[in-house]
Amino acid sequence: MYIPSNMKMDDLSTAHDFIDEFGFGVIVSDSLTGTHLPFVLHRDEGDNGVLYSHCAKANPHWKELDNKEVLIIFSGPHSYISPSWYAQSPAVPTWNYAAVHAYGIVSLLDDKQTLDAVEAVVGQYEPGLLIDKNIISDEF
Repeated sequence: MYIPSNMKMDDLSTAHDFIDEFGFGVIVSDSLTGTHLPFVLHRDEGDNGVLYSHCAKANPHWKELDNKEVLIIFSGPHSYISPSWYAQSPAVPTWNYAAVHAYGIVSLLDDKQTLDAVEAVVGQYEPGLLIDKNIISDEF
């Protein structure tokens, strides 16, 4: 992804804040398969934080992820920029957007860790659902 130098997020905490706000990402593997998943960032784990998510067993993508490097793309607000908005011409249409590309190695979780990851996702996106622990099944 081309990033003009004045637009780079050089501060890790800025990227972390972005992921916290726009945590629905696309995980892309070597085969160029992409799966859209909600992620939860644990900032205090690893060198740059650790992302947790849950990919359903019915989705075969998870089978090619263990110990593999992946790209996770987080997208934020975006909008079209018309060349008619520029004071000088010629100008070209462009797109104004915010995104974070996160690279890392996937580690598959055991059953307990998977349940913890599902609960973390639910806790972030629908915390009231965790009040009744029987809502979440351990059949993943």
